[in-house]
Amino acid sequence: MAQVTNTACVFAHFDISNIIDEYVLYYLDALTQQCSEIIFVTTSSLDEKSRQALHTRNIAFIERTNEGYDFYSYKKGLEALKLNKFDELILCNDSVYGPSSALQPIIEEMRDRPCDFWGMTESYDLARHLQSYFLVFNQKAFLSETFQSFWNNLAIIDNKREIIESYEVGLSRSLVKDGLTFQAVASFEHENQTKRILRSWKFYFGAMRRRWNDKRFWQLVYSFLFTGMKISVNPTHTEWRSILEHHGVPFIKTELLRVNPTGVKNLHEIYSVLEKETDYPVTLIKAHLSRVTNI
Repeated sequence: MAQVTNTACVFAHFDISNIIDEYVLYYLDALTQQCSEIIFVTTSSLDEKSRQALHTRNIAFIERTNEGYDFYSYKKGLEALKLNKFDELILCNDSVYGPSSALQPIIEEMRDRPCDFWGMTESYDLARHLQSYFLVFNQKAFLSETFQSFWNNLAIIDNKREIIESYEVGLSRSLVKDGLTFQAVASFEHENQTKRILRSWKFYFGAMRRRWNDKRFWQLVYSFLFTGMKISVNPTHTEWRSILEHHGVPFIKTELLRVNPTGVKNLHEIYSVLEKETDYPVTLIKAHLSRVTNI
């Protein structure tokens, strides 16, 4: 196993009510068991209770203007760290509920894999890349000139799609171009596309019904099944159950339950799966959704 003694973490946060929700505190408690230093970067003006919650956990925090989304929070957190004293770096944010299982076994397994950085899920939307809600870098990666240059040159972008293309995809692409390698807990690089579709058949069957007469859709289906082309969807939405149960990713996207932008059916099953197969308190999810839905 790779020897790691010091892990740093930058955690990006926003809450419209200027608080740290209980589901976030649950996540932070899990991270404190893995990290020697956590920098909490928020674009909210935290109330005193939230500040105290960070203080009792020995977590430093930065408040900044609400612009640039999570990547600019990552940038500000990295600027506050003396990176050369750490062996490992985690970048993560509050866009997920979890972890629904222990992080340590996952982290330890990924440390032993032959890669320089890794994430929970990879996506083929636009290009193969790691999704940015949970990223881990070894020292070779985060001390590289390419990594440093990426963050030094990061500008404020307030278009979410442009951020995904320029920064989420761009980070993976830049590091790989520099000779660094990545892997994912939920990796689809070598996965059989037919099996992948069958594991998430409810979503794909619904898409098929909606686009039955769309010639372009069937051309894509043929490409997925027979040419090796990868499915370009957000797997944390369309394949939530597969990445949770089959791949062992211990997170559910908050956006999936709050907005459901891709129209995934039977989302109520998330609660039953978590209750049956994990110890995660689903009351945290329900309480958060109840609060933000009413705002």
